Amino acid sequence: MALTSIGDMSQTLFLRRQNVETKQQITTLSAELSTGLKADVSKAVGNDFSLLSGLERGISLAQTYVRAANEARVTTETMQGSLGLFQQEVEGLSSSLLAVSASGLQSNAGTMATTGRNTLDAMVSALNTSVAGRFLFAGQATDTAPVIDADQMLNAIRPLAQAQTTAQDVINVVDAWFADGADFTTTAYNGTAAPSAGFLVGDRDMIALNITADRPEIRDALAAAVKVALLNDLSLPNGPADAEMVMKNATDELLEGATQITYLRGELGQTEEAIEIAETRANAQLSALQISRSDLLSADPFETATALEDATTRLESLYTITARLSRLSLTDFLR
Repeated sequence: MALTSIGDMSQTLFLRRQNVETKQQITTLSAELSTGLKADVSKAVGNDFSLLSGLERGISLAQTYVRAANEARVTTETMQGSLGLFQQEVEGLSSSLLAVSASGLQSNAGTMATTGRNTLDAMVSALNTSVAGRFLFAGQATDTAPVIDADQMLNAIRPLAQAQTTAQDVINVVDAWFADGADFTTTAYNGTAAPSAGFLVGDRDMIALNITADRPEIRDALAAAVKVALLNDLSLPNGPADAEMVMKNATDELLEGATQITYLRGELGQTEEAIEIAETRANAQLSALQISRSDLLSADPFETATALEDATTRLESLYTITARLSRLSLTDFLR
């Protein structure tokens, strides 16, 4: 019977190659067991990457929608908070006016003018709110504060109001300044007439934010605050009686303005609800796609653990064989 022998060098190279291959297999199986994903993607998809590519594109798009919905949610929440502060100022000023109307305005004109000035400043500050450098009430001009400051506004209106001779004329000139497309829009509002671009939160789902600082509800409330802030600057022939008339008009407009801002916040609330629905849908879509990708690429933990144990056993056997062969010696045998 013919015997085939393997030289020492060949045997060493063979064992070394087996050792390297087994170690690589153990490394691969360990990675699959820890990540839960198959290392050989090509084998996992049967050399057809079309399904995997489609899933990856879908996941990327869903992640974009989730980010957009999250940004829209933060934006509308901040806008809602700003409008809430704006409404608080409107309600606070109207309450102050109602409180002093009973005792008469003559002794309180200076105080109310100061209160009106401070209220106007707070209202403008609320409208100039920004998030991550983006102004929320400026329409598409998100890099610009939408409303000039209170002092600039009063300085522009004061000469016009002081030139009037009756309380009704003062009321009319201020209302005209804040009318649609008038001085406020052209000189005090720095934003755009068009609303912001909105947020694409789905395949055909665009969330539009239509509220700017140039909305009539906001302009009317600002006009009322301006009338109060100018009370101490007017020199009308009937004195306190004319001032009382201006104050009453401002009070009525502030009370109505608070109601209109409530409606405006309700409109924004509907947008917030739409964003919440879109965000939930985008997250659900993202989860479904990620699960599908995981099912396609996932490694069975039991099979992987079994294969890893088998590879480890084979490596230990190789070490045992190598150790025994290294101890073989003709001299020891002849002894």
